[in-house]
Amino acid sequence: MLRPKVDDVRLRFFGGLHAEADGAPLEIRGRGQEALLFRLALDAGTTVAYRSLAEDVWPDDLPEDPRASLQSLASRLRRGLPAGALEAVPGGYRLAVQRDDVDLALFQDLVGRSRRATDPAAAARDARAALNLWRGDPWTPGDGFDWVVRDLLEDRAHAERILAATATDA
Repeated sequence: MLRPKVDDVRLRFFGGLHAEADGAPLEIRGRGQEALLFRLALDAGTTVAYRSLAEDVWPDDLPEDPRASLQSLASRLRRGLPAGALEAVPGGYRLAVQRDDVDLALFQDLVGRSRRATDPAAAARDARAALNLWRGDPWTPGDGFDWVVRDLLEDRAHAERILAATATDA
């Protein structure tokens, strides 16, 4: 189920961290808040379980009480976001924004759609749109998110292959 938009939130991670609501920059302070925002943005609009969040936010040094630490971190992050943007839900948290408002999520969706397309022109159009989002290396809040960069690089390679294949078919 699609939820209504929370203000006009835009999160950009290609080429650096850029977060804004209604055109005004959002201040996200500290690695913990950045890591929580980043992890939730990857799955924008869906619930991310406490355990997954804790393991990604603190990959090398899990706090003694991860759930309480997440609640504290989420409370601080919530202050920097528009009202209703960060929801506590049964089992975890949800960033209440649309996937197309997060450049990394939109990129992955476009590449996925391109890979599933049966029409070569549609596949090329989506692959090109995905690659146009890549405006610099993806920003991550630390080494614990190397898996995200690997996935994005793999998706980028798929998009490039799709464009190359459709160019030779033309």
